[in-house]
Amino acid sequence: MSLRSELITSGDRRTLIPSPGDSALAQREASRMLEVTRNMKSKSIELLLGQFQIEKKPLELNIPVAAMQMLIEIMQQMAQGKPVSIIPSNAELTTQQAADFLSVSRPYFVKLLEEGKMPFKKVGTRRRVLFKDLIEFRTLDLERRNKVADELVGLSQEIANDFGEDY
Repeated sequence: MSLRSELITSGDRRTLIPSPGDSALAQREASRMLEVTRNMKSKSIELLLGQFQIEKKPLELNIPVAAMQMLIEIMQQMAQGKPVSIIPSNAELTTQQAADFLSVSRPYFVKLLEEGKMPFKKVGTRRRVLFKDLIEFRTLDLERRNKVADELVGLSQEIANDFGEDY
């Protein structure tokens, strides 16, 4: 394991592999940041960073709360020693990358594309999917699964009412 965190860049994707020291620091500081932002009512947070070599004075930043929440999530993942990737919403993914993201096989994912369940474009003979479309598909699929699960729970309760609790 490396003593320093490593940032790997591949196209639009950046993956941070945290070092053990950075994981420990992230764990401590993420907890503090989460406590501070938990009940925030404003839309931004003012940060005062320590003195910098060039200017010899503190740097003040105004950061959107949403960005701070993302930073906290990144730090929580780092605290667990997990790699963290940032992918722009307009990034184009291969069918294998998209299938990996959804935790399905590539042939199944290609079938979803061919059935028109998600938009894609072809680059030569290769299919490409926008990351934002993949996120939208995953969200809608999760909503559909939750609806079906709720219906199953309702049916189970009806059966239990009709036949008694021992059925």
